[in-house]
Formats: sequence, C-alpha cells, structure tokens
Amino acid sequence: MAALRNDCDGSGRQRWRSDTLPPATTVIAYRRVVTNHLLAQKLGDAPDPRQWPTIARTRLDLLTARQLDELYAGLLTAGRRDGKEGGLSRRSVRFLASVLGKALKDAARKGLVRTNVALNADPPSEKASQAPETKVWTPEQARRFLSSVAEDPDALLWRFYLATGCRRGEALGVRWSDVDLDAGRISIAQQYTMVGAVPTMLPVKSDRSRRVVDLAPATIDSLRRHRVQQAEHKLALGESYDPDALGLVFAKPDGSPHHPKRVSARFKVRVERAGVPMLRLHDLRHTAASIMLASGEQARVVQERLGHSTVAFTLARYQKVLPGAQAEAATRYARLLDGSDG
Repeated sequence: MAALRNDCDGSGRQRWRSDTLPPATTVIAYRRVVTNHLLAQKLGDAPDPRQWPTIARTRLDLLTARQLDELYAGLLTAGRRDGKEGGLSRRSVRFLASVLGKALKDAARKGLVRTNVALNADPPSEKASQAPETKVWTPEQARRFLSSVAEDPDALLWRFYLATGCRRGEALGVRWSDVDLDAGRISIAQQYTMVGAVPTMLPVKSDRSRRVVDLAPATIDSLRRHRVQQAEHKLALGESYDPDALGLVFAKPDGSPHHPKRVSARFKVRVERAGVPMLRLHDLRHTAASIMLASGEQARVVQERLGHSTVAFTLARYQKVLPGAQAEAATRYARLLDGSDG
C-alpha cells in the first residue's frame, strides 16, 4: 500500500501524497484511535457492550451514517478508556471522525464499499471542536519568569524556548553540529519527542519545520558559556560520560538526552515558584510568537521563525492573543497618516 503524507494547504484542507511515510507520531495517533475506539467491542466505561454503539461487529459494506452518529454520541458520553468516567472531548471525536472518513473514502475509491457513509454522518462541528484559547505571558511576565529561574540548571533551556519559539522536542533535539555561533544561527532538523510512551529522536514534523533560526547576541554568549561547561562536565566524568551521547546542546550532565515529559514537569514547578500565570511548556512557543507580532515584527518573519505552514496560519493563530495590540497598531497607523511622532 502506498504510504500517505498529510499536508495542509492555505485553505486548511488536507492533501495526501504518496511519496513518504507519515510522521511516527501521526501513525501512533491513528493506530490508537482505530484500536481504542473504532475496533473496540464496547465504549470505555460501558458495563455492557450491547448497550453502547460500536462498529466493531459491523461489516464494512453494511455500515450506515446513523451508526456513525450513534458512535460519535456514545464516545462523547462514555468514550474514555483510561479508567475514568465520562466521554471524549469534541475535538477528539472530530479527529476520530476524520480518520474514519479518510479510511472510508479510500475504501470507496477501491470499490470495497459503494459509498462513503461518513459524508452523511454528523460529527461535532469544527467550531465546537476548536482547541482552547491560546494562553500566553505578557513581556513583563516572561521577564519575571526568566529572572526567577536565573540560577536554575535549565535556565538556558527556558530562555531558549522563549527566544526561538521552538517546540519542546525541537529544542531537546538540537545538536552542537546544528549550531553556528559565529554566524549566530541554528538549524532545526530533528526533534526528541514522545512516540507513544517512548522518547525517540525523529526528523522534524514537516519540510516547513526544517528551518534556520537566528539568535540574539545574548543567547549566543550564553550558548558559548554552556558549551564550555559541557566540555568541563565531560572531562570530569571521564568514562562515566554516556558513550552514546548525541552531542546535544541541551542534555544531562552525562550527555544523555532529557526526557521530554520530565522537562515539562520541571517547567510546571518553576512556573509555580515564579508566581506568574500557569502555562504549558508549549505555550512558551505561543508567547514568543505573540510578543514578536505585538512588537511590530512582520508576520512572514514570525512564520518562518516558528516553521508554520503559511503566514495566514500565523496571523489567524495569534491575532487575538495579546490585548491592546490592535489599539497600538491603530495608533501607529494614525501617526503615519498625521505625519507626526505624537
């Protein structure tokens, strides 16, 4: 079977190409959906399989849109399979519906079914399934956090996230061979991320994510000092230094990679101690983007720096994040019209 790749164009539609395998994380997500929900004999917390709608026992060519509607409703009510009561989120059910819809579309194209019944079913609407509103820090809150972690062993890592807008795994996957301190830039080419429950080194998620990011002079100086400290640790540890070390910029003292989930857990503790609003580690990426845009940086620059697919995506993602940004833009525009600085 031809491998599939999921790309997104400017309209938000997905394009599938047969030239490469999908990312491992995508494969894991699809497999989990199919195994846990589409082929499950009963829903997560349902005591009796006969009382709940599933499609596991239905022949593919006998599947109906009504069955899919009942499945979606059941998953929203009792779809969890982690031992907790309740259903899946609307976003999760919509993702499941998209996976099923693509599978049935392929089945219809290959003549295995006469029609794609998913087209006549009604999963949760796109609006109701949107991700929660993005949370970010203001510049003052970001400065307060960085000040509070100045003596933290991970201080440079936290600053790196805010300075570059890198994803968690992208920063953890940066090697010294990807860094050109003389030119003041880094190449983002791989990520150390979770594949299921296992931390794994992988290529970045898309061609657009493979990018070069310029560094500020202060970040360059910090990285130079960090590299010296790493070399000193390596000499001090001698044979105890990880023989399989990958030459990572952000690594444990013995050269081994940081576990992504433990980095997120440490970040949460640091945020609580800093007394700033609680954010996820990934929200440092959103904070970096929103502050750049609010400061007047061109959207194209922010898009390229973060590795977004299009400028339109960047603007749509962050245009409502920082209160007052539109008012400031209006003031700057009025000054241009008036030809004055006041």
